[in-house]
Amino acid sequence: MRVWGLVLLLMATVATPAEDLAHARAAYEQNDWAGAVQLLRPLLYPKITLSSEDEVVRARKLLGAAYFYAKDNFRARVEFQILLTLQPDFRMDRVVDGPDVTDFVERLKRENQDELRRIEAESRRREEERRRREEEERRRNAVRILVETRVRERPFSVNLLPFGAGQFQNRQTGKGWGFLVTEVALGAASAAAYAAVHLKYPSGTVPERDAGTAASLELTHIVTGGLFLVVWGLGVYDAIENWKGEDVTRQERPQTPGRVSIRPTPMGLGLDF
Repeated sequence: MRVWGLVLLLMATVATPAEDLAHARAAYEQNDWAGAVQLLRPLLYPKITLSSEDEVVRARKLLGAAYFYAKDNFRARVEFQILLTLQPDFRMDRVVDGPDVTDFVERLKRENQDELRRIEAESRRREEERRRREEEERRRNAVRILVETRVRERPFSVNLLPFGAGQFQNRQTGKGWGFLVTEVALGAASAAAYAAVHLKYPSGTVPERDAGTAASLELTHIVTGGLFLVVWGLGVYDAIENWKGEDVTRQERPQTPGRVSIRPTPMGLGLDF
């Protein structure tokens, strides 16, 4: 099996990325997990050299499965996390790919869905609690209510900001909290991994005994940083899709009894009691 992996590696030195992907598939089918990994990693890291999204999906699927069967569950989880970010409805084939790796991916999907649902539920709960308190305060203090309609311009540039800024501007607080928490977590993980390597080895020289740990931290830095950019891009796309140039709102303001007066408002005339 090692000989097969060496042959494929030699072929890869003169092969195109698409041919390397085919060679990696052949090594995978021969259960040469290490050979498949050696062929697949250069296609995806440090930059993607494949020419189509379909090839990228197939490469990440093979790489994640090869890591899984090589008992490297951490790297397998990273690859399948990236794949599920690109294609949330992605599924493994139990017959073709095997039941073990299929169950692994399905568990990962359930974990992601459960976490997103928890974040959204907590955001809704906080928003409902805030509205309930405001309503109680208004009912205690307001004798009469003046309703004002205001038009506020929503700047387009906010849609390009990270951390759910566009969603909060569009009054989609559930989504906003989801993007905020996810991007903060990914950014913090990437920064922590980067700092762990570069603060410990400021000269850039890593002792051989620490090479594995340093490589894992560097991979974590790259993957979490890449996921941060992917989630940021998804947030920008979602914000632009739901953006409206003008925000029409209704604001309720407590009023005490008194004389009636007429005053100008942005939408016409208003009555004060």
